[in-house]
Amino acid sequence: MSEWLARARQQRLLEENPAPKECAKTAKTAKTPFGSLSEDGFGSFGTTSSIPLEEIRDRFDWTALRLREEHGLAPALAHGRAVAVLRSELHNDPRLVPVQQDPRTCLVCGRPANLARILAAILSPHPDERLWLHLEPCHAEYLQHQATRVDTLLAGAGLEEM
Repeated sequence: MSEWLARARQQRLLEENPAPKECAKTAKTAKTPFGSLSEDGFGSFGTTSSIPLEEIRDRFDWTALRLREEHGLAPALAHGRAVAVLRSELHNDPRLVPVQQDPRTCLVCGRPANLARILAAILSPHPDERLWLHLEPCHAEYLQHQATRVDTLLAGAGLEEM
């Protein structure tokens, strides 16, 4: 089949059934750009949900208790290390990973790859899922954004390193 004939048939299918086009328009309106946050610091429709502060405090208490009892650390030292452990766990929590709507474009800036700026696959906590970013400056902006989200959660839970 020639390319011209394939295009003609595709166009006829779209004219006979406009539903896919309407669904695509609706899907486009639901997208939330990377970094757009609501009042509580987390995205709304189409983005990830935050982690309850009570869960963060409980995870901290459990980690600090284990460090004191199993490793014999002083309470002040256990507190600082528990915050560091919790921070790394939150960085890898699947609930804080943004949703990438189009893997052919950069998650941060939304532009496609070109010869000068390729898209690199960044691992995410979700199995078989990658985030696609330009290496610089988009990757640095993504890391800063995620670190800010984690710091906001820790501060909201009343946890800071000593």
